[in-house]
Amino acid sequence: MKSLLHLLFIIAPTFLSAQCQILLSDTLITTCPNDSFVITAVIPATGGAPIESCDFNSGLPAGWSVAGLASFGQGCGPSLDGTDYYWASTAAGSTPFVATDAVSLSCGGFISFDLVYALQGAASPCEGPDSTEEGVEIQYSTDGGLTWVTFSYFAPSGTILPLNPGSGGTGTSTPTPFTTWGNYTIDIPIVIATANAQFRWIQNFSSGPDFDNWGLDNIEVVSYNCSNTISWSTGATNTNTINVSSPVDTFYIAYNYDTLGILQCQDTCFVDILGTGYDNGAQLVTETFTSGWNSIGFIDAYNIGCTPTSGNITLVLDTMLTFVSSTPPPLNVNGDTLIFDYSGLTLNSPHHIIQLEYQCSVFAQVGDSVLIDLLIEDTLGDNNVLNNEHNYIFPVMASYDPNDKKVYPTGDCFPGYVLNDQLLTYTIRFQNTGTAAATDVIIRDELMGSLNPATLKVVAASHDVSEDWISSDIVEFKFDSIMLPDESADPIGSIGYIIFEIEQTPTLAHGTAITNDVEIFFDNNPPVLTNEVLNTVSDGTHIVIGDTLVAEADSLYFWQGNVLNTSGLYSQIFSMSNGCDSTVFLDLTLLSSNSILEFENGKLKLYPNPAKEYVYFQGFEGLAIVELYDPQGKRIVSRNIQAGEKMELGEISSGLYLVNCFVDGVVYHSRIIIEK
Repeated sequence: MKSLLHLLFIIAPTFLSAQCQILLSDTLITTCPNDSFVITAVIPATGGAPIESCDFNSGLPAGWSVAGLASFGQGCGPSLDGTDYYWASTAAGSTPFVATDAVSLSCGGFISFDLVYALQGAASPCEGPDSTEEGVEIQYSTDGGLTWVTFSYFAPSGTILPLNPGSGGTGTSTPTPFTTWGNYTIDIPIVIATANAQFRWIQNFSSGPDFDNWGLDNIEVVSYNCSNTISWSTGATNTNTINVSSPVDTFYIAYNYDTLGILQCQDTCFVDILGTGYDNGAQLVTETFTSGWNSIGFIDAYNIGCTPTSGNITLVLDTMLTFVSSTPPPLNVNGDTLIFDYSGLTLNSPHHIIQLEYQCSVFAQVGDSVLIDLLIEDTLGDNNVLNNEHNYIFPVMASYDPNDKKVYPTGDCFPGYVLNDQLLTYTIRFQNTGTAAATDVIIRDELMGSLNPATLKVVAASHDVSEDWISSDIVEFKFDSIMLPDESADPIGSIGYIIFEIEQTPTLAHGTAITNDVEIFFDNNPPVLTNEVLNTVSDGTHIVIGDTLVAEADSLYFWQGNVLNTSGLYSQIFSMSNGCDSTVFLDLTLLSSNSILEFENGKLKLYPNPAKEYVYFQGFEGLAIVELYDPQGKRIVSRNIQAGEKMELGEISSGLYLVNCFVDGVVYHSRIIIEK
């Protein structure tokens, strides 16, 4: 498990400051007092300006070359900046590529460019690559183009790999992140330390003429500065890297000095040292619940703080679930309640993971809800109790889904109503159902405009994970070298997950839909698209009428037009126009064991039926109590009737009524129609 220290870094794309030409590995680090960490800084050459560039608006720069039946224009839609671009063609069996002139990169650097793939199946010349090997390789050469080495590969499935895996892989015919224009930045391999470096974008494989087209634009090559040096506010000089620790909040400043020792600029990394408090949290990750099947779940408990904590974790299972086992086992099992203990949790410690197995009842129906409560408690007193308890609602599904996304809270009613200040927690679960281990797993999440990317915080993950922001609102969670085993080799080990919290964009209007799903990439396979989760912003005016009524009665109870003669839990569903179909429950206890009989079964009769002005009751002696109820369960009349006496109906409107007659401790009931 990755320590929470790394998970809580505010990770953003490396940026180039216009005021100070220093690239810092981190601008903010959150950690505990005296924990050690590394900060790295590099200086771009030529003030950060590219040493080679091409936007294809005026042909090629001197020394550059292209191959294939390339064109310059906007023949397959607009680019990111709306100007001309290079469009590659495989017509006549050509191998399309773009190659730069030789540049000096003795201290390293990076390249940036815009890239797009045409959509598979579209008309030529806008037909896109699909098979595994038909993407674009990025290569370098240090011998004038005699030999080329691939160091990055854009697979048609939408993932970036170190090498082209070659032919034979499964293709994709659906849109991917590469089928829309995007800007990409890639570090130049450290092995290039030469004054004669070239770069090439090349498509070595295609399905044939007029297939597998792609576009390239705005290429820039930026080198690092070898002459200037980096010094630090710690006193370290002439070094790009420092390893430091601090007991308090500290600014670490990197200084850029030229060859004469004159300060050119500086940039800062702020280290936020947490105090002595702490904040425990716990999350539940679970497989799909299916009637009669076992499911695996994980409790992930953590401490966002530096004070070690100990305590208990309580899990309360739905009555439709049967506890099978757990690792570690619970301290105590009391019916549906499981209690576990934990100790020594801190910001930098491994998370406390509990693996669960439970079985869903064979009586569970598709659409039923499974309710699970999770609570983490400590012995000291948590600074923030808002994330200590979760009340989960999971639907019973018809089939098993190993890759999905869940949101907490699910919100009220079908639209998932939440207030605009509600923090949302997303859980993404993935499993390798292939036939071989997955080397890398990438989860791509487009956050849309209703979620605030600046507030995203990863709180838990099954394996080491990093964040890579593709754009201002698209983030990739990268599980590099995860080596996730396939399901047949290791059913439990083939499962992974990531959980993150994020705030809504402020001041969203009532009724704003917040939707989210993700693409999951297993190596170079086509992406797996998860289900879409939905919340809807509410100003608090949506109506939820669901409640539980607890009632006691002697021997029968009238509720919503029904006569109830047995103790138990009853329900009525109410449909509302805003999607809030709510269920009201009645918890009924009958105190008397007196029997309840139909009129005919008990030899008690009423006539005429239908009746107009009066009704007679026959079959008893002495006194009876007669009550009439309308179909909504409201009592209309209650009268004492002597044997043989008629009951006047003059004030009662036409309609169908429930009749109850109490005679000698026995309740008889029937129905009567009154016609006026």
